[in-house]
Amino acid sequence: MLGILVATTAGVLTYRAQQDPATTALAAGGAFAGGVLFFQKIVPDSSPGRAEPVLRG
Repeated sequence: MLGILVATTAGVLTYRAQQDPATTALAAGGAFAGGVLFFQKIVPDSSPGRAEPVLRG
């Protein structure tokens, strides 16, 4: 969900600056990928059955 928020924000800001849908799509896609990877690193896995959070790395 946080990746979608990051992508939407990047897309809106890029569109307001560039007014180009292709550039907006590329910026939003890149921001989504970066946001997902970033948040997977900082948010611990809270799956049931795990004794302690595991940080992927």
